[in-house]
Amino acid sequence: MRGPLHGIPIVLKDNIDTFDLPTTGGSQLLAGSIPPHDAYVTKKLRDAGCVIVAKVSLFEWAGSGGSIGSGSGADL
Repeated sequence: MRGPLHGIPIVLKDNIDTFDLPTTGGSQLLAGSIPPHDAYVTKKLRDAGCVIVAKVSLFEWAGSGGSIGSGSGADL
């Protein structure tokens, strides 16, 4: 056992740094950008035993709005 959350799989928002996954903030300009270390919350989750399996996308720089394609926000 590594901690109280041992083995729990989670996904993180794409604006939270992880040393082993790209962090883009939803921007195409940062595609493939991998931070050198984990964010504080990421480290605490790993220390508690969580398994980070992926990052989930978000609007560019965590702003609100619809997708680039429709602009209506209906596809949220």
